[in-house]
Amino acid sequence: MSSINGMDRLIDALIGLETGANRIIRKAIRSGQDDLEDQIEARIRSELRADGQRKVDGTVIHPGGLEASIGSTMPRTSRGGQINAKTGLGVGREQVHGSVQVTKGGKQAVSYGHFGIIGTATRQTGARSRKNQKTGKRVRSKTGKAIQNRGRVGPHPVIAAVAAASQATIETKIMNVAYDEVTLAWRRAAE
Repeated sequence: MSSINGMDRLIDALIGLETGANRIIRKAIRSGQDDLEDQIEARIRSELRADGQRKVDGTVIHPGGLEASIGSTMPRTSRGGQINAKTGLGVGREQVHGSVQVTKGGKQAVSYGHFGIIGTATRQTGARSRKNQKTGKRVRSKTGKAIQNRGRVGPHPVIAAVAAASQATIETKIMNVAYDEVTLAWRRAAE
């Protein structure tokens, strides 16, 4: 059975239901989001170990904080037939300072998470740069300390890699959950 045939059959079954189609689709998508979260967390746990190499402002980026910062949202929309879902680093979470311990299952995300995923430009100490309001040019001012290069944090596209690698399995999971829920709804309607 091709996925197009399967999707057509699923849509026909959902149209045949009088109520609950939106609930079924949302439940199926949520199960796919949960799987994607688990896979991203597992990859972060295995690849971004706290080896002391990934630092931001002198603080080592611990993968436990990144792992606990993975979240999902699926807000309710007023548009009929459209469901928006998002999964990733810091999604649906409040950014907190690096000194706060972020725990799994909470509503907080580390504020430095994006540095570990998308990387940084070459950084240095001893000078600050700002944009001049009149000219619009970048101006550098010294802080009184010696200017030292601190290097850069390279990008680590772990979230994009996991999403691309697991797309087929997540789509299959969504379809299976939707089929199960439609079958259950049809049985209830027949009783």
